[in-house]
Amino acid sequence: SRSSAVAVDLRTSRAREVALPGSVADIALRPGGDGLFATTYGDGRRDSRRLLAIDWSGGVRTLATGVGTTVLPAEDGTLLVTGPVTARGRSLRVLDGDGGEVVREVATPLSCVPSRWWEPGVVAARCWGSRQRLELWLIPLDGSSPTQLSTYHGRRSADLGDLDARELGGQTYLEASRSCGYTFLARQEVDGSATTIDVPGAGGSVRLVDSTDTALVIQHAV
Repeated sequence: SRSSAVAVDLRTSRAREVALPGSVADIALRPGGDGLFATTYGDGRRDSRRLLAIDWSGGVRTLATGVGTTVLPAEDGTLLVTGPVTARGRSLRVLDGDGGEVVREVATPLSCVPSRWWEPGVVAARCWGSRQRLELWLIPLDGSSPTQLSTYHGRRSADLGDLDARELGGQTYLEASRSCGYTFLARQEVDGSATTIDVPGAGGSVRLVDSTDTALVIQHAV
């Protein structure tokens, strides 16, 4: 069976659905909600992975080839950020949101994929550290020096790698991973260690969604 994408307007409950090509690996909602961006699986060749624009009518057009595994649109849709074209690549590619042309390549300290916007012009990226554990880095798209947001927490740590982070009250909170895809909430300490934060009533994985001025917004099973 083929996969499909569904977008739901939370104000009206109106849903739109479109079938996805079988080669699609990752999708992102286009700004304004008028369709999707998608990246495809490659075949190992450097330029084999494609960036697609998909309309809710089912129309598909290729914007670019030779892109990373994920695509992160800017809020206004003028730019798209993708990761390296090979597993060992150390750069993010910034593309024009309309034509898909490469605007610039931004060097990264490790092999990284864009995760979300941290602030305008700065991408939070998931990067593979020397111990093959995920670290979070802040990558400015203007080429300024990147900043390490999370670190390796030690061989005995329950935190095997970090998927997201939020800063609150001068401290960094992490969506941390354990084995088998389980995620939990942790606080990164000054010495780089990670302290598990118990979430009352949570069953299974805990995910970071957002933060306000005074609180973290989380999602969990019950």
